[in-house]
Amino acid sequence: MSACKRNRELALTRALITRAHPNVIPDDPNAMRLRSEEELKAGLDHVLKEHRADDEFWLFAYGSLMWKPDIEIAERRVATIQGWHRRFCLWQWRFRGTRDCPGVMLALDRGGSCVGIAYKVSGPDLPSKIMPVWRREMRGNGYLARWARQKAR
Repeated sequence: MSACKRNRELALTRALITRAHPNVIPDDPNAMRLRSEEELKAGLDHVLKEHRADDEFWLFAYGSLMWKPDIEIAERRVATIQGWHRRFCLWQWRFRGTRDCPGVMLALDRGGSCVGIAYKVSGPDLPSKIMPVWRREMRGNGYLARWARQKAR
C-alpha cells in the first residue's frame, strides 16, 4: 500500500497552524464581540431559570453539535423542531473569513422545520455539565438561546 493510502490520524495542532501560518494576523476589533466567562455564566443561568426541571435539560443539535457534543449525554434522539430551519445565514469574519470575504456559518432561521438530534443532559449541577458546550457555541454574540418545541421520533 502506498504512503498516500495509509490510514493515519490527522490532528490540527497549534504547532501545525504556526508552521503553515507563522505570521499572526491581528484580530479585528470591530468583529463580533466575544462574551466573557461572567457573561457566559449569567446567560446560561438566565436560560436555566426558565427551565422547569432542575435535573434534566434537552439540547437541540443541528450542526457540529451532532457529531461533537463535547458534553456527557444521558440520551439522544432524532428530533424535529418546528418554526426554525437550518440556513447559512450567520456572517463571520473572525476566525472564518475576512471583511472582504466573510465566512458563513450555519444557524437557525425563522420558518419551516429542522431535523437534528436532541441530547438529554441530566443529573445534579446542570450548569457545570452544560457550560462546555455553552462556552463553545455561545461565546460570540451570533446565537440566541431559545426554548423550542421538538417532535421526538
